[in-house]
Formats: sequence, structure tokens, C-alpha cells
Amino acid sequence: MIELRILGTLQLGASDGRDLEPLARQAKRTALLIYLAAAVPNGLHRRDTLLALFWPEVDEAHARASLSQALYVLRNALGEQGIVTR
Repeated sequence: MIELRILGTLQLGASDGRDLEPLARQAKRTALLIYLAAAVPNGLHRRDTLLALFWPEVDEAHARASLSQALYVLRNALGEQGIVTR
């Protein structure tokens, strides 16, 4: 189980002892994780919405590559069940 606390100081931990501190130091990836965990409504989010929120300064191809890389890193750190996709 992953524990994410976003009020006050950011705390990110795993019940199985995995070290998630390096992930917490990656600001944009952590922001993406927080958004996916706390956004209402819960569930799936459109990629184009995420691109506009997190990578508005780059063209669509680079933004998609950045999102894919961020999701890859998050899945590796959190486990396959950490990020749900279709």
C-alpha cells in the first residue's frame, strides 16, 4: 500500500519498505501523482487535459513524451497498481 500525505509537508511512503523519497524530490512527477490521487472526479483522466496542465510550454509531441516518461517512472516506483490505466 502507498501512503500519500499532501497537507503540510509532503510524505510519500510504501508499506513494503520501498524507498519513495527520490520520487518525492521530482516536483512535476510528484505533482502529477498528487493530481491523479486527489482530483475530483476520481478515476481516469484524459491525456490532453494532463498535457495542458503539466506541460503547457511545449508542443504536443514533447508533452506526450514527457507524460509517458512520468507515468513510466511513477509505475516503476509505485508498482503496476499505483497508476490505473485502461
